[in-house]
Amino acid sequence: MATIKDIAYLHTADEFELLRFHRLRFRENDLSEKYFLNVTFEECDFSAERFREATFRNCRFVNCNWALAKFPESALFACDFTSCHLVGIDWTQFKWKRQLTRRKNRFDVSFTDCAMNYGVFVAMKMHRAVFRDCLLREALFTDADLEAADFSGCDLQGATFGGTDLTAANLSTARNYAINACANTLTRARFSFPEALALLYALDIDLEE
Repeated sequence: MATIKDIAYLHTADEFELLRFHRLRFRENDLSEKYFLNVTFEECDFSAERFREATFRNCRFVNCNWALAKFPESALFACDFTSCHLVGIDWTQFKWKRQLTRRKNRFDVSFTDCAMNYGVFVAMKMHRAVFRDCLLREALFTDADLEAADFSGCDLQGATFGGTDLTAANLSTARNYAINACANTLTRARFSFPEALALLYALDIDLEE
């Protein structure tokens, strides 16, 4: 796998395969309308930029900064994010419908040890989504389908859930969440004490020690 350290290389073609981009600072026109297959991005900076109609398939992002970036009409297929800064991303901008149709409703983008605070996931279909050891503070999951999602080790302080399907979701090691058991679907969802007590706060009951 060749390592690319010169941003000018991106302007030589529209499709890129089996490459590694290392420590590059991307600008708006660098990635727009380009296709990446089996590409690794390491320590790259996409922050606060707007990338139109970019496609990433089987790509890996490691220690990358996507803070406040925008990806209208772009697509992610079978991609992994590790130790990335993804604060303030509106994930609804991506073309998920096509991906989910081809992947039989499985959300095949995974996140590990990422900062994803203030992320927007409203009404997204994210069956079996993987968020492991991520910061998801103030994230919006209203009306999202998170059936069988994995939130292992995640910090969900201030995250909003309402009309959210968390059927069989794993929150057994998640923390700081406040989920209204009456306003969300929690069938077979996994929780653990003492964090699970937060599920009772919205009920009209008195808790005694």
